[in-house]
Amino acid sequence: MGIVPGEKQTNDEMVKVCICGGGNEGHCIAGYLSHLGHSVNILTRSPEQWKSELQVTDHFNNQQYISPLNKVSSNPAEVIPESEIVLISIPAFAFRDVISNIAPHLTTQTIVALPGSGGFDYICSEIIPKDTQQHIAIAASQRVPVICRTSTYGISVDLLGFCHGSMKYAVRPEHRGEEICQQLRDLFQLPSELIPSFLCINCMNSNSLLHTTRLYAMLQKPDEVPALFYADWDDAASELLIACDQELHQFFANAFPDISFNSIKPILLHYESTDAASLTKKIRSIPSLHSIKTPRVEIAPNKYALDFESRYFTADFPYGIALILLIANRHKYSVPTIEKVTLAGLQACGWSLDRVANELFPTLAD
Repeated sequence: MGIVPGEKQTNDEMVKVCICGGGNEGHCIAGYLSHLGHSVNILTRSPEQWKSELQVTDHFNNQQYISPLNKVSSNPAEVIPESEIVLISIPAFAFRDVISNIAPHLTTQTIVALPGSGGFDYICSEIIPKDTQQHIAIAASQRVPVICRTSTYGISVDLLGFCHGSMKYAVRPEHRGEEICQQLRDLFQLPSELIPSFLCINCMNSNSLLHTTRLYAMLQKPDEVPALFYADWDDAASELLIACDQELHQFFANAFPDISFNSIKPILLHYESTDAASLTKKIRSIPSLHSIKTPRVEIAPNKYALDFESRYFTADFPYGIALILLIANRHKYSVPTIEKVTLAGLQACGWSLDRVANELFPTLAD
């Protein structure tokens, strides 16, 4: 099924939306939804850098359009209360601050993280008052709806394409799942599916395993840090990635036999590979990944070390693989390879598993 933007909405179909976050996705989602006829507010730390309309260059459909914005503000009281749907388009490390800021202004909205990996549901449950939670819906997607890049901050954005396949959402409360999924399908005019649990969001085997296993393999050879993250991928990283992925799927099958995790494909199936060598060859061959550099810093002429302040470390370890480990620990299920990778990566960037639990996910702390 081809993905094409729908026709502009009638007044009866227009939805009042607030987008929290001013990154690439925030820009593009704002421009796209406004183009479809929805009323769009922006909550951002830098409202003064935004114009009252966005210029969108839609490369997918070969068109350009100007998208008016209703309000742009750094004050949630100005943009949240009037909105029916609140879209959270920020990195996982910012979830806590943003949810804390908007929580006092929530009433009956639908709150959606795009995407929601990194414990969005845990953070919402912890911060949003219980009486408010009874009247709102919380949802999260596995992936982002659009592929894009900001041209000029607050002014223009390039829409390069849409998510491959269907958008997949987890929803709470569960009895509103189909309703909210349809609401988001209508909002974005993109194919959408309901998935059965937020575990299908938090335990994704994408960056949480892909980045962390690659970095662990590099940590074993600190004097041989390669220039390119994917183009220089090696079999050691592939073997570790496969092992972690197999552990993860065994965890799914044994701890949650009644939940379908079909939305999370095994790594070898996803990359159409059969073993570590073929996986390495496949990852190295993906054109869109060729130029992505390894997060490293030059410590002497032509001598490099891994950059432990990179988001590859500060996001994918504490908010990714460590969250998977904490969930496994909560269910008293052993995942030794995942644990080995997690603890090494956390130590490298100055964290511990106890700190992740106590500071980021207290509901999962022992």
